[in-house]
Amino acid sequence: MADLGVFALCRRLLPETDIHISTQGAVVNSESCRIWHEMGAKRIVLARELTLDEIKRIRDNVPETLELEVFIHGAMCVSISGRCLLSEYYVDRDANRGKCAQPCRWIYNFAEEKRPDDILTGEVHREGTYLFGSKDMNLIRHIDELCDSGIDCFKIEGRMKSAYYAAVTANAYHIAIDAHNSSQPADIDALALELDGVSHREYCTGYFFDHPYLNSQLADKPGYIRESSFLATIDRFDPETHTAFCTQKNKMYSGFPAELLTPGKTGVRFIAGEMRDSEGCIIDASPHPQMKYSVRFPDDFPFTPKTGDIIRAAQC
Repeated sequence: MADLGVFALCRRLLPETDIHISTQGAVVNSESCRIWHEMGAKRIVLARELTLDEIKRIRDNVPETLELEVFIHGAMCVSISGRCLLSEYYVDRDANRGKCAQPCRWIYNFAEEKRPDDILTGEVHREGTYLFGSKDMNLIRHIDELCDSGIDCFKIEGRMKSAYYAAVTANAYHIAIDAHNSSQPADIDALALELDGVSHREYCTGYFFDHPYLNSQLADKPGYIRESSFLATIDRFDPETHTAFCTQKNKMYSGFPAELLTPGKTGVRFIAGEMRDSEGCIIDASPHPQMKYSVRFPDDFPFTPKTGDIIRAAQC
């Protein structure tokens, strides 16, 4: 939460409940952190406008009992700490309740105050100029620095994203964090490739390292970049026949180069074998949304797939 009145009400009515202060509280210094903590806050999600050095200084100057959380991946609101009302104003969809229509991604023209009829496009690219469209944050190559900074919790912006997006991003950072904690090297290039495969806009490192004017936050294009397709989820796997029984998410073909995504591993490539529909009839593809079908895995696949694992198109 970010509203002081709501905070006081929760403390009075639910005194045993842990309270986290939202990034919309725009907490940017240790003094604000201490005040919130003294009033009873357990965790603060720091403002996204902080550099890593500023976060470290805050950590050094607040009680150890106060938990700090920061965003490290995903969409970034162009407004300070995400306090934006454009979506609610234009289409009556409240961004603070998970319904943002992202009007910041729309094309805008502008006019000088005394020349209202002289509309300017400000065009820089043929595709248009997106005055409010931020890039997406991606800090996978800086996970060691983040882990050493004293941050208690890392946050991925996943609002209005798919289950596939959540699975891939959380898995990539989980692998990187586990490698750091065990003092083992992580294959960061492979993890970066994983994150390139989900729907995203151009990546940047936010405010963590560069001045925002040097590491320009505005995306050149409004559309999403997608490198890989989510094909199916595994409902169960028969190890004797090496067959996965699946629910379709996108069309897959027999003989198709695919990858299996399972927790703790990056995508493992294989060629989809024989496919059968729910009646046991051989099929060439899975064309129908949410259809049930089976696909045979290679006999030498390196491990046994599990319920909930994801099959996706192989990345190039």
